[in-house]
Amino acid sequence: MKIPGLKRSSARLRIVCVVWLGFFLASCASFEREGVSRNSQDLSSLLSACRPALAEPSPEFIYHPEFKQLPGNRFLLSFYQDLSDEPQWQAWVHRLLTLASEGASGVAGFETASSGLVHSECREALLGAETFQHRTQLFSNWQHTLYRPWPIIADLMKPFVNLGVQRELAIQSEIEKKYRAIGHPLDLGLLTNRQWYGSRKQTSDQFGVEEVRRDALGIPLFSHQQSEALLDHWQPLWAIQEKADNDRPLALQRRHGELQTVNEPSIYRYISFARLGDEPILQLNYVMWFSERKPDGPFDILAGKLDGIHFRTYLDRRGTLLAHDAMHNCGCWYQLYPSPRLRQLKPASGEPSFNSRFWSGDKPPIVLISANRHRIEAVLPHRDDAWRRHGEPLQLLQKKSYSELREVFYPSGLIPESKRPERFLFAPLGVPAAGSMRSRGRHQIAFTSERYFDDPRLLESLGYRRIESGIRLPASD
Repeated sequence: MKIPGLKRSSARLRIVCVVWLGFFLASCASFEREGVSRNSQDLSSLLSACRPALAEPSPEFIYHPEFKQLPGNRFLLSFYQDLSDEPQWQAWVHRLLTLASEGASGVAGFETASSGLVHSECREALLGAETFQHRTQLFSNWQHTLYRPWPIIADLMKPFVNLGVQRELAIQSEIEKKYRAIGHPLDLGLLTNRQWYGSRKQTSDQFGVEEVRRDALGIPLFSHQQSEALLDHWQPLWAIQEKADNDRPLALQRRHGELQTVNEPSIYRYISFARLGDEPILQLNYVMWFSERKPDGPFDILAGKLDGIHFRTYLDRRGTLLAHDAMHNCGCWYQLYPSPRLRQLKPASGEPSFNSRFWSGDKPPIVLISANRHRIEAVLPHRDDAWRRHGEPLQLLQKKSYSELREVFYPSGLIPESKRPERFLFAPLGVPAAGSMRSRGRHQIAFTSERYFDDPRLLESLGYRRIESGIRLPASD
């Protein structure tokens, strides 16, 4: 039985539904276009406000794809997802602008007025509530990978490269055992043919790091004097095996485009930061340069002009020593020396790394460096007047700011004069110009996995966590 008018009513209902659905979709599209347009306007206004204020790009930093001159670094970018309120956002933006105004000469963490030089319109635009509200849309695509592996070929190479790395790890372990098996090498007469470098008088005390004022992100705000005091206090003593002129530390400069070495024993220093759990921690950086690595034979693909060591010390917010680590200035041969305050809860994924089983104690260490290859052979416990006990004079190192190297690097972050034949072998693994000396922020410290020296979570990525209590530290010598 048919009910009169039901068919016409159903047709009208369908028409109403279609019209309503069309109106709804149009509204959503309009809302979406409005949101996109608003975000685009926000981005456009920020670009126009900030472009005149920002410094020339530096290879040390990571730049936003739209804000071509707004710099960041891996440490600051690690906070991006954790910015929970406007004070943290303002502290984060303040540090970005400090990097922008100071360029490569700035060291994040110093309390400085130079960030006031940034154009006020740029500062106001970045610090505005609208920018904070739309920060995900504006900043989420801030890319920071340096690896460009070749498909298929890289995967075929990785097992063989890992075997080579494991072989080198075994060699390094045997070298370290020679110096750490029984007693102190100074007492055993093992440190022969060494030249000693350092500061004649190590500072006997340091200010209370935990008392330093911090920003909303928990990052300490050091004055220049405080940073220099920290770097002085923890500067290592270097015992370098000298067989030729290329085993003497020196300074670098570039004059009229030409790279020059200066026969002045020097150490380049700066402070950086990392993260361990929820805590920002300190990194004290000491960079040493040598004129070259001479070939060990006719087919030594690792030899070339310039060589160097980057040694780093980790301190927690109370100034307690957590670890040392190091690499060559090309990013090769990463080595970690963890204190008993850190424990490796799980092995690191990817390429294996050298994790020392010996701890040098809670004082500035002695760093042993081999001739020519400039390999860190061991990190030894502190000894007062160690060079005198060995009957050798102490060569004083000129303390220099890392920013003095700014002119040495090309815009790519590399020193092209230092290129090595190994670059052809390792290119498929995604490390450009492997073996070339490079600027901070550009160091890839593994071939078969993505790993960076300036990764703020590097210790955690290697499986280490802080042990809060119940540890026993070895007695310092």
